[in-house]
Amino acid sequence: LLDRFDKGYLGGTGKSFDWNVAASLPKDWEFILAGGLNPANVPDAIASTRPWAVDVSTGVETLGLKDPSKIRAFSEAVLTP
Repeated sequence: LLDRFDKGYLGGTGKSFDWNVAASLPKDWEFILAGGLNPANVPDAIASTRPWAVDVSTGVETLGLKDPSKIRAFSEAVLTP
């Protein structure tokens, strides 16, 4: 799992992981990309890093609650080539 680290946080910062790090990994490595993903940026994240899977939390929330429309938009963005 590749996620952004911010001292003092246990995750959920909403800040993006440095995709350049993931893109530099060997092509046969399988990893899950996390960190600041949302419906708007996940297509670029997938295209530039080629993860095995993606993880999202705060990127599909509104006022701290999971937002069904954002979850749907995220899912569609992940599945759209």
